[in-house]
Amino acid sequence: MKSLKNTMVIVLSILLFFLSACSNHVDKLEHRVSEASINGNGRITIYIQEHDRVIKEAINIYRVRNPQIEIDELIVYDYDEYNTKLYTELMAGNGPDIFSFNIGTFNSLNKMVSSGVFYDLEPLIVPEMVSNFNTIVFDCGIIDNKRFFIPTSYFINTLWTLEGVVGQNTTSWEQFVVDLKNYRIHNNINLDNGYLFSGTFSAYYYLLNSGLELINYQKKEAYFYTEECTRAINKYKEIYNMYCPNDRLIKYKLGDYDMIKEGSIFASFNAALLNPNNLWLSNSIVNQSMNLKMDIFAPPSFNSSGKYSAEPASLIAVNSKCMDIKCAFDFVKFILSKEIQKNKDMQGIPVNNEAITELLEKFENNDIEKEYKIINTNYGQIHTIPLPNKLGHKAETIINNINSCQINDKDIILIIENDIQDFIDGKCTAKQAAENIQRKVMLILNE
Repeated sequence: MKSLKNTMVIVLSILLFFLSACSNHVDKLEHRVSEASINGNGRITIYIQEHDRVIKEAINIYRVRNPQIEIDELIVYDYDEYNTKLYTELMAGNGPDIFSFNIGTFNSLNKMVSSGVFYDLEPLIVPEMVSNFNTIVFDCGIIDNKRFFIPTSYFINTLWTLEGVVGQNTTSWEQFVVDLKNYRIHNNINLDNGYLFSGTFSAYYYLLNSGLELINYQKKEAYFYTEECTRAINKYKEIYNMYCPNDRLIKYKLGDYDMIKEGSIFASFNAALLNPNNLWLSNSIVNQSMNLKMDIFAPPSFNSSGKYSAEPASLIAVNSKCMDIKCAFDFVKFILSKEIQKNKDMQGIPVNNEAITELLEKFENNDIEKEYKIINTNYGQIHTIPLPNKLGHKAETIINNINSCQINDKDIILIIENDIQDFIDGKCTAKQAAENIQRKVMLILNE
């Protein structure tokens, strides 16, 4: 009984300690916020990559509107240098107050979370704010009820082709391949190479949109060594042989547009296509180069479930060492605002739903042809046309029906790619590839 009593005292002491710690955290947060609010000024530092025009423009506008806030930015010109510098400084307890990154920045984002470098933004989020965003994407930075980072844009590996090539109800890889082959046969197109499609396609993207659950980081579980995943890997080998490699695309001025025009392939994947600006330009290119109508589809799944995932294109976070949370979070909110999210240089799909809606309305309006009659692009001069309402509506439907938004560690993505490539090259069976991936991923999860 005495032992139990002592145990209860210890437990209560621990609980009081954690309650006190939580209280201190809140007090510190309130102190930082109130102090910045009273002073009306502050200072924040931010690291940005040289090519990130969106954040550059946001900083310029924010400075004009908030002259009392001092922003120190460091522009890093090399991608690898940026990643190394950011990682090294954060792990040393330094680094900027605000930083943007993508899934390739850190080898293991989950280890970065465990290290405590991210500030928990969840206490600052209000319901009215969340309602403006695609919540599945917006909330993918929540781990154990803490919001460590927020996606500012995201990818959906969307399939595009010409109208009438793929059936409107096609959701599985099996039916997708059948549709493309039938189109080739009906149009008497003989292909020696056997290619059917091109674009942003890989073993990882295939499994990401397979409809299968592969990893649970919180539970430290992986599900690669299963019968269903093994069948999916086997199926990938068949599909892989129908994929046109990128080294063939670069021989064409308009890449996949020209290949589809000449009948060398019949469809292409583009992870950033559903950014309204990209969709408008792509549709204009198809119209100009082929005088045909474009069609788009959600990524086909392996198991006919119709489930598909988004993946963050860019994320933003606040350093746990930041001394001016109020100013830092205010700038984060500005990055997420409709105004900045509508920036034409946004690489992925804006996370702000209002930005998507307004951009689609803008590009569907007939006046867009007058405002941007000719656009200079990497593909040359493009004579633009309004985006068809049907295509815009389909884009919104695909966006609104994603089932998950997944962030997987770069190390794990490389394992998936390399071990499945070994299977493609005949170095192992699909079952062995699945087993190898399972073993290696579990080692990472348990480190």
